[in-house]
Amino acid sequence: MEILSLLGIWPVSPVDTIRTMLLVVILFAGPIFEHGIVDDGWRDWIKLNGVNESLSSWIGYRNFVVVRCLLRVTSCSANTRTPGPRQ
Repeated sequence: MEILSLLGIWPVSPVDTIRTMLLVVILFAGPIFEHGIVDDGWRDWIKLNGVNESLSSWIGYRNFVVVRCLLRVTSCSANTRTPGPRQ
């Protein structure tokens, strides 16, 4: 259990999960808005078009791995806080 704790996997903190998801939303808000609203890509999102093509290519798989690593790093950094100064 100590390994899971050091990796930030256990215990699950809802506050840190929400903070991580908020960071991801902020980072991807511009490109998502441009593709979904400006370029009318929301129709493809409803039909889930492009999911298989995205994950079957090396670039799509790389992007998936990068997002997973981003989520892991932000949740680990949020969980590993240094203690305050001793008094």
